[in-house]
Amino acid sequence: MIRKDFDILIRTISEAKSANGSIAYVNIRFEDSKVYFTREGSASEESIALNKLWKVYITEKGINSKILTKSKYKLSRVLAPALAILIRTGCYSIFKKDKTHSRLNDALHDKKFEWVQEFTASGQLYRASIKQLSKFFLSNLLNVNTINMSFIEIKDLYVETTGETVPSIETDFYHSIFKENFNYDKEPRGELLKSFQIAADHLKEIDERLDKISKEIKRLEGDNKANEKQEKYALYHYYKKLNDEAKTDLLEFLKNRIYNYTLNQCDSEFNGIFSFGQYRYRYELGPKAFEVEMPTFISNKFGELEVQDGKLIARLYKNNKEKFRVFLDQYIKTNGIQLSIQDQIKDHHIFEKKIEVIHEALQSYNSGNHVSFACTAVVIIEGVFHDICIDLGVKENTLLGAGFGEKVELLSDRLDYGFDYMYYNFRFRLLRNKIAHGLFHGDEITELSSLILLDLHDAVRLANTMEIKINFRRFLLHQTLEDKTEARFRYLTGYFFMESTEIPAFYGTKKDHQKAKSLFRTKAFWQFINYQISRGGEAKNLACTILKLIMSFNLKSIKKKCIPIFATIHGTTAIDKEAFLKNLKR
Repeated sequence: MIRKDFDILIRTISEAKSANGSIAYVNIRFEDSKVYFTREGSASEESIALNKLWKVYITEKGINSKILTKSKYKLSRVLAPALAILIRTGCYSIFKKDKTHSRLNDALHDKKFEWVQEFTASGQLYRASIKQLSKFFLSNLLNVNTINMSFIEIKDLYVETTGETVPSIETDFYHSIFKENFNYDKEPRGELLKSFQIAADHLKEIDERLDKISKEIKRLEGDNKANEKQEKYALYHYYKKLNDEAKTDLLEFLKNRIYNYTLNQCDSEFNGIFSFGQYRYRYELGPKAFEVEMPTFISNKFGELEVQDGKLIARLYKNNKEKFRVFLDQYIKTNGIQLSIQDQIKDHHIFEKKIEVIHEALQSYNSGNHVSFACTAVVIIEGVFHDICIDLGVKENTLLGAGFGEKVELLSDRLDYGFDYMYYNFRFRLLRNKIAHGLFHGDEITELSSLILLDLHDAVRLANTMEIKINFRRFLLHQTLEDKTEARFRYLTGYFFMESTEIPAFYGTKKDHQKAKSLFRTKAFWQFINYQISRGGEAKNLACTILKLIMSFNLKSIKKKCIPIFATIHGTTAIDKEAFLKNLKR
């Protein structure tokens, strides 16, 4: 959601006022590029396109909105995530004019909104206590100076003015005034101080760590020991960059986001919806991740094990090599690692010219020729990474002069998950050099070859990831032809959305492509289209997007069916194709 989407919400609720100034019951849902709302007692559903907005005044720091409060409004779950981006400095409330709320007139409701904004803009909201804020507010509301008035005098005057029933205990009274008019449950002053203190402690940690890293980099440059520099220099620069970015993010939080974050923490309703994902800055999520640590040879392995089992294996690797090697050998056999490799490479274009080399390498491993296997496998892995980069859109010319580390960087930039950048960039790179130069002793190579076998398995798995468009389009084609439910037409749509992704001739999919295309002529497909149109909303948008897609095929029989359907439907927008494909991956 962006700023203009928020403008729509404000406008939608403003328009929901009836002639006498009361608020109609409003249903709102956000779909694609439109907001739909329905007023109570009205069967008509209206949509407001994003490019035809009524602008509302929002300060540079934003507007704090309680537009969807408790019983006054229904909030569609589709729209709920939009509230996460509300930038909050003031207070926006629309009050229902009835006996259960207040006798104040509508003009005064607007004044209340202005007063709260003034307290926010002046900084009083972050400096004063709940009692002080409530008294300041009541001074404006009651048109008196409440500073020297007693609690009883203030309470009695408020009841006389508003006709409301209020708590008789002083702290409860001021808290109710604060909550009702500022729409917060906690005191912003305390929450702000807490955030400042936590940020100050974290900033100190980062500065101390950056100082140590800088000193270590200078030492490595001064000593200029080739082996140590090769192992640690790039690692320390990586962590220097990581901590510099963390510091920048933290300082940006203190400069621009701390006040918004504070107000969100004071709002129990906001936290009820967004109880997850609330953090000040990235460093807060896990400071240990910013401490310099060289990955081990098992850092990218055994991730499917339970946490406790993983910790046990890590201890064995560090303290008891004999037991670890027994476990490693058993793990490879139990999980059928070699069979899995062979199964995944037999029908994949990346391995068309590598399959014989991989089979020979596995034979070397099984015959105990661990040096030969290790030397061959590390080269195969680098070649697989090269081909994955090409499938992910990297130009061949870019890769010709690229070293292994650069290819790892390219993969890390393009893969969202499932790739261990730290291991391959800082540990596997050293392992390649160690194997190439024979820098290992007798017992070590047996263990290393087994670990490299797991790396080969990981590279093969990576070549089959759905993040590679060729793999995903093949999957969609397979599901289109195999799935016999309504879902097949979604896979079919996704498959043709990806027409710019060419499936290699290796797979021989021309006949399957034609079979898939012929589904557009089936009775079941047109039943699917008509059903989506009848559902309305996003389903209707999907149907229209599909019809526009198949119209581009220039098939007369299909065009004849599409044209009369287009004549009967209005107010649709194209769906987000990338979002649609992302949902199919799930």
